[in-house]
Amino acid sequence: MATVTVSRRAANRSTEDCYASPAVLPLGPPTTSQTHHPAPKRQKRSSGSSSDSDETINGIRVEDFRVGGPYLCALPAKNFTTSQQHPATTKWNSQFEWDIINLLNHHSVHCKSLNLVDRRSAKYEDSGETETVVVSATRTKQDRSWLDACLEIRAFFQFHGLPTLNIEIIDERASMEKYTFPVFENDKIYSKWNDLSSQICQLIGMEGWLSLVCFRRGTNLDRQNNPPTIILTIPMDSIKTWKAERDQITSLLDAEGLEEVAVEVLRSYVWRATDVDLVVLPDNAWEHKAQLGMSIGLHGSDISGFTFGGFLQLLHPSTKQWHTFGVMCYHCIEPEQGGNDSSGLFKDIKKWREKGMTVNEATTANIRIDQPAIKDHLARMNMIEQRKVDWMKSPLQKRVKEAMINDEFIISRDEAFYKHSEAAINQSLVIKNKAEKFFATGNALLGRVFAASGYRSTPNPDRRQLDWALIQVVTPRIGSNNVPPVGSYEDENGSSVFSGELMGQPPKKKILHELSLYKIGRRTNFTTGKYQSLRTLHLESWKTDDKGKKLVVVTEEEAIASKKGSLFSAKGDSGSFIFDEEANFVGLLFAGNMDTGVGYFTPATILFEDIKAMTGALDVRLPLS
Repeated sequence: MATVTVSRRAANRSTEDCYASPAVLPLGPPTTSQTHHPAPKRQKRSSGSSSDSDETINGIRVEDFRVGGPYLCALPAKNFTTSQQHPATTKWNSQFEWDIINLLNHHSVHCKSLNLVDRRSAKYEDSGETETVVVSATRTKQDRSWLDACLEIRAFFQFHGLPTLNIEIIDERASMEKYTFPVFENDKIYSKWNDLSSQICQLIGMEGWLSLVCFRRGTNLDRQNNPPTIILTIPMDSIKTWKAERDQITSLLDAEGLEEVAVEVLRSYVWRATDVDLVVLPDNAWEHKAQLGMSIGLHGSDISGFTFGGFLQLLHPSTKQWHTFGVMCYHCIEPEQGGNDSSGLFKDIKKWREKGMTVNEATTANIRIDQPAIKDHLARMNMIEQRKVDWMKSPLQKRVKEAMINDEFIISRDEAFYKHSEAAINQSLVIKNKAEKFFATGNALLGRVFAASGYRSTPNPDRRQLDWALIQVVTPRIGSNNVPPVGSYEDENGSSVFSGELMGQPPKKKILHELSLYKIGRRTNFTTGKYQSLRTLHLESWKTDDKGKKLVVVTEEEAIASKKGSLFSAKGDSGSFIFDEEANFVGLLFAGNMDTGVGYFTPATILFEDIKAMTGALDVRLPLS
């Protein structure tokens, strides 16, 4: 689920499918024929264009602050050096640049900078040719000048035998980051959202979208300066535009007196899958006692990496003894598909997804887990080795070492830097030796899967997704839920300080709207966010019936948004324990929205009840020590 192979190249559309602002009064005084201002009006965009059109012209897409093609990557973007073998690189010289600048000047595009780069999305996967000439400029009026410049530059590229080279003229305003915050309790939509979201589902139908939520959202870091916004997430490769549905929603809002609420339709996805990026393991990653929030992976696999949530205890129905287990997400334990099925488990995946993995099935499957993940372990080992190689090649290292051998004068600053670097390298090598021995002796094995939820959901009402797995941890590796495992953490405003205290039992009281919540994850480490109590609707359609038709399941999930614009979670964090300001366990993070950064979690009460149902345990709790 939730792996994304995108075909945005074919559509060449913005991640913003369409948008409608809150209704605002037109600027300026009334005309002479008017006695009153006209009614407030919503400003609409489609694919980033206030013309509300998503059409491309000869392969060039026109947004308000970005124009180009034949392909524009999703923002934010990262620039990389183009390959020396790429035809554009071989032809890139001062004359080539001047020819482009002259075309820009001809259309009154005032170029700030001009660069040939390999331009890729920082969030989404790109495919095919991403080599792009990026022009930084300021757009002062919405006319055809940028479009005409791009059309001529594209023709210039084609004349020089570069038909796949992209042109992109961009104003820095196109790259302004959007932030997502919980709505205020006194926002009018807060009390109406439950009924309103049900009406929206009736209007837009129950297929083709991924999630329906309401948050305050905009480009201002101050939450109150961003409007309440209904956010409808659709798949990246959706072939239709959702302007009609946007307009249906705005009409409903206007009828309900909610003109101050915006509507945004986003092309994105809800992540569950592990991230493809590497993480830098901390120095304490190779301890015998397993640690919450640390990297884990399938035993012997250098592909996957995900988060170990922490420890729970189950009360055995016969012995009445408490037994300690580790916790992670189910989706992380599925055998990696796409290669040889050496485990022979692919045939069981469909059954596990629909019905869960029983204790007996888990014993037969014998899926083993490592901490840390080999993928992350090897990355840190390679980093240490490369750092050593770079230091040995350093001119300063060679110069100071020779001077020391020959008993020559050494500048004190060089000597201090040399000693500091040598000490750091030696310390890294100590860690490397310890880590390699840890894996060589088999100590990295955390345990095997004991039981798992699959992708089931709880019964109605308030249906929730389930995505958990228990690990039968080998005895020497059973640790404790210290928050954090090492050192201390203070949140952004200093209201909560965590210094290794034991995570407590779930609070009996209901989680309050905007309560600060925390997590420790493999990808983004220790972060803080704010709980949003409004219902978050998800549309799941991974199941099929006997005839191959997709079955749609609507679930309501618990959501956490950023606290002050900082990211709460990312791919690779699923499986993290969520806890409150008093370090009490609140739930299990299992997914998130790639664009908004909102994380989704299973509440502790629902998690515990399902674990009891799947395993036969009499009770579930956090370890007391």
